Amino acid sequence: MDQLNGILLALTIVVGVGVLIFIVVLLILAQTLLHTRKRVHKMLDHYETAIAPHIGPMVQSTHSLVDDLSPKLKHITSNMVDVSDILRTETQHIGVSVGDMVERTHQQAARVDDIVSSTLNGIGHATAAVQEGLSAPIRHLNGILDGLRAGIGSFRRKRPHSNGTGAATIVRKVEQDPY
Repeated sequence: MDQLNGILLALTIVVGVGVLIFIVVLLILAQTLLHTRKRVHKMLDHYETAIAPHIGPMVQSTHSLVDDLSPKLKHITSNMVDVSDILRTETQHIGVSVGDMVERTHQQAARVDDIVSSTLNGIGHATAAVQEGLSAPIRHLNGILDGLRAGIGSFRRKRPHSNGTGAATIVRKVEQDPY
C-alpha cells in the first residue's frame, strides 16, 4: 500500500501541477483578452467620435447620388444604344451611297475618256484634211510656177544676149540661180 500511496501521491502532484499550469495559461489568456477588448473598445470609441460622424453623411450623400444618377444613367445608356443603332444604319446608307458614287464616277470617267478619244481622233482627221486640202493646191501652184520658170528659162536660153555671152553661159546662170 505504501507503494500505491506513493504513486497516488505522485499522480496527485502531477495533476495539481498540470491544473496550476492550466490556470496560469487561462489567466494569461484572460488578461490578453481583456487587453484586446480594451483596445477594440478604444478603436470603436474613436470610430464613433471621429470617423462615424463623417461617414454617415457621406453614405447618405452617396445613396442619394446613386438614386439620382441611376435613372439618368439608364437614360444615357438607352440613348447610347439608340445612337449606336442610328450610326450603324447611317453608315450602311453612306456605304451604299459611296459605292453608287464610285460606280457613277467610273462610268463618267469612261464617257469622258471616249469623248476625249473621239475628239482627238476628229482633230487628227481634221488636221489631215486641212493639210491635204492646203497641200494639194500648193503642189499644183508649185507645179505651175515650176512650169513657168522652166518656160522662162527656156525662153531666155533661145535669145542671144547683147553683152556677147552665149547660150551656154545663160544656161549655167539659170542653173545656178533659177529665180
